[in-house]
Amino acid sequence: MQNTAGIVAYGAYVPRLRLERAAIAAATGWTGAPRPRPPAGQRSYCNWDEDSITMAVEAARDCLQQQDRSRVRWAGFASTTAPFADRSNAGVVATALDLPEATVTLDSGGSQRAGSTSLHAALDWIAAGRDELALVTAADRRLARPGSVAELAYGHGAAALLVGSGSDVIAAELARHSLQDDFVDHYRADGEDFDYALEERWVRDEGYLKLLPKAVLAALELAGVAATDVAHFIASCPAAVAKTVARTVIEFSAPPLERMSGIGKAAHLKVGEPLGRMGDTIAIAERQAGLSPIRSREPAEHVIE
Repeated sequence: MQNTAGIVAYGAYVPRLRLERAAIAAATGWTGAPRPRPPAGQRSYCNWDEDSITMAVEAARDCLQQQDRSRVRWAGFASTTAPFADRSNAGVVATALDLPEATVTLDSGGSQRAGSTSLHAALDWIAAGRDELALVTAADRRLARPGSVAELAYGHGAAALLVGSGSDVIAAELARHSLQDDFVDHYRADGEDFDYALEERWVRDEGYLKLLPKAVLAALELAGVAATDVAHFIASCPAAVAKTVARTVIEFSAPPLERMSGIGKAAHLKVGEPLGRMGDTIAIAERQAGLSPIRSREPAEHVIE
């Protein structure tokens, strides 16, 4: 395998406490929001002594179990709910993990793209040969307005990725494409606790369905991967929307004659399923900017996340 930057280890943390979505719906029925059926499942939430930093540290400990921490000289922390407004949250994470004093730290925030922004920075740092290993942590403890759709959807948790190069890489970056568009689907003003969310059809039709296919198609072209070779597509949007985006990408990637006849819409493409085996190609897509395809050892199949 080429000596390229990629992921060598990963970890995650989800708080132990759970809240039944059916209980949320029962307690907020006064809102009058239409719910065709009782919501299933649970959502995680932090205990009183947990925040985004403590969750990030736990995810990083999981990630670094079999790793030599003295080799980690870059640490990034990404969150839209960082505990400190004017202090290096990434520095607190690095200290809690007992990383070397000379570790470079990076705080990322301002949008839900903070996690992938930090990952891109780590990949670039390692690809430039600056250090052996770089740690990326992302965590959020988002609050939701009572009775809102977000209250049913939001959960608290953290993830960590260790980036390196060489034979230890299990998923190497193949290509990257970013698409910038100031499309507003939600926002949280400074000093506010809750997000302001725009109408869901607007977000779907003018956001996901117009921006995501552009980013995916451009990334596939850069990667030299045919859309019909992609086995999995995972995007941070409702499953039905992700399926529509996947079909759109397949259709626009097909030759004109096949596009007209509907051939090549890849019925085998699976949305939202677990990642494939080692050797698959993985790509990470975001609604507003992009896609980062990742390749591991034998690109026999392709996965888009």
